[in-house]
Amino acid sequence: MFQSLWSILETNVVKSKNLINIFDQLSVITFNYDRTFEHFLYQGLQHAFHLPPDEAALIVNGKLDIDHVYGKVANLPWQADGRGHAFGKSPSPHDLVALWQRISTYNEEISDRQFLEKLSLKVADAERIIFLGCHFHEQNMKLLRATATASHDRNVVVYATATERSSSAVGQIMEQIASAIASPRGLEMKVDTWDCKRIFKEFDTTWAR
Repeated sequence: MFQSLWSILETNVVKSKNLINIFDQLSVITFNYDRTFEHFLYQGLQHAFHLPPDEAALIVNGKLDIDHVYGKVANLPWQADGRGHAFGKSPSPHDLVALWQRISTYNEEISDRQFLEKLSLKVADAERIIFLGCHFHEQNMKLLRATATASHDRNVVVYATATERSSSAVGQIMEQIASAIASPRGLEMKVDTWDCKRIFKEFDTTWAR
């Protein structure tokens, strides 16, 4: 999946012209604690564009718009001047306390109003929304509810994976999405029992435009 996403991100990107803008059309909201996505992009920039680590870090740190709703276990070292927790490193018992304090559980209420408004604005402003591997828990969908006013008046297209879900479950997911997005501009939904790999295969050409 990550490789398919990378192929989309690097479309029409030239190192000497517009590499700094590679993430301009990408905004991420994740309910996961891990840093896999950030690590992948950091490594991808180094391998695809032959960047030194410090330049790749500058682009990811400065240009990637990503929010971990329930927190993340730690910054990566290149996100925290070397003081973070390395990707794949096993934590010591001492580390575990610090890592645990950085995350919230699903049962803990997210009450940071400024953060919730930021999530709402992200959803409201999006023209294309893609749910990957989402379980569509009611609480999480409420957190995404777009109460902010969009900065554009174009239709919104939503894509979603619903792996191994029944047809009735897919219908319920579509109702949840419609309630969360609640777009006055018009909402088109493409939800099916794809997994992440299949949905990229179906729509990668569309998403690269």
